[in-house]
Amino acid sequence: MTIQLVLVLAMAAIAASQHCQYTPPSIPIDLEKFSGIWYSQKRFGDSYIITPDCFRINLSANKHDEGFSLIFDHKNRKDQVESTPLQFEPAGSNYYKLTLSGTTYLVAFLAVEYDSYAVYYDCSSTEGFSYVLTRSKERNDTLIDVAVREAKQVSPFLPPPATELNCEIF
Repeated sequence: MTIQLVLVLAMAAIAASQHCQYTPPSIPIDLEKFSGIWYSQKRFGDSYIITPDCFRINLSANKHDEGFSLIFDHKNRKDQVESTPLQFEPAGSNYYKLTLSGTTYLVAFLAVEYDSYAVYYDCSSTEGFSYVLTRSKERNDTLIDVAVREAKQVSPFLPPPATELNCEIF
C-alpha cells in the first residue's frame, strides 16, 4: 500500500510539473505587428524568473516556425544592463512556451493594442504571473488601466497585483 501511494504521488507530481495551475484563454497575436520594443509597467502575481521587476524586451517574429525570439534586458543589482536572448516556440491554441533552467513556462496573450499595450500571462506548474507591457518607457496609468480592463475580459482571474513598478529605467 505504501509503495502504491508513493507511485501515485510521484506520477501526480510529474503530471503537475508539466501543466500550469490555471491556464487562461489566449488571444491570437500577429507576431509581425507585435515585434519591436516593449517595456514592463505593471506586474500581477509573484515572479521568480524576472529579477528585477523592470525590464525591456526587443521581440522578433520567426517566420519559419511562427514562434518568436527576444532580447530580455534588465538591470542587475549593480545597476548595469544585462541582456539575455530567449526563444519562444508555438505551443498550440495561440500559446507559446519557453524553457528556462529546466522549467517550461506557458505564455498566453490576454490583450494587445499593437501600438500601445499588451498583457500576457506566464505560468509554470508552481507560479503564475502577468505583466502589462507598453511601447513607451514612460508610465501611463490610464493606458495601464485600459490594458488591464481588456485583459480581464479574456481572463477575469489575473493574479493579485504586485507592488507598483516604476519602470522608467532605460
